[in-house]
Amino acid sequence: MDHVELGQLGASFEVLDRGLRLVTGQPRADLLVVKAAIHHRMGRLLEAREALASALAIDPTNRGAAKLLPRLGTP
Repeated sequence: MDHVELGQLGASFEVLDRGLRLVTGQPRADLLVVKAAIHHRMGRLLEAREALASALAIDPTNRGAAKLLPRLGTP
């Protein structure tokens, strides 16, 4: 189980932020999509959109971002 499955969303952000400091390129975009999904799950739509925009700036064809984008709606 991971932090999200355990409901430890704050710990999830800590792990993701550590990973974001370490990686570049495609893996970074994937981590940002996960961060956006967690924000979305917590009802933080502005933060979710910001993380997703950052992911798409790195990788405009990211499948995870494309899947999450419609669920966030428009600001």
